[in-house]
Amino acid sequence: MRIDTDGRAVTLLTAGLQNPTSVAVRGRTLYVINAAYLTATDPNLILTTIGGPHA
Repeated sequence: MRIDTDGRAVTLLTAGLQNPTSVAVRGRTLYVINAAYLTATDPNLILTTIGGPHA
């Protein structure tokens, strides 16, 4: 989620999330650890670029 300057919450990432456990930002890259504890299928690391004209 991103909170914009008006206080509105904007969803940035939903696809593929199964029990995300932590996030980190380095530069313009967002890293999401996706543990899949409940489903026990496909734990992974999701990367996405953040920023741009609407960030």
